[in-house]
Amino acid sequence: MSCCNNYLGAFPHSQNIHTGLSATQNGTYTLELEFAGSKQFKYLNIIAPDEIIVYTPFNENYTYKMRIKQPDGTYLEVDGCSDHTFKTFVLVTEECGEDCEFEYN
Repeated sequence: MSCCNNYLGAFPHSQNIHTGLSATQNGTYTLELEFAGSKQFKYLNIIAPDEIIVYTPFNENYTYKMRIKQPDGTYLEVDGCSDHTFKTFVLVTEECGEDCEFEYN
């Protein structure tokens, strides 16, 4: 991955990631995810301009790096950058009074 990065935000690890990115082509997208020294691939069939959503499961409290390969084999870019990241966190709903983020120390 290059040094540019589009940060997509922080999300509960048990929920789907709504990237806010729209598909630009119809067909199968390959999501290339990197985290904790490993790679994972997820495949989505999308009809443009639907939103690209990354479906669970995710590890708790990780920063994921992602590239999105479009059906034509090119990578989806935002402002000239094809590298995206998002962070997952544990969502605690008890003993904090309301939904709150919990991070391991």
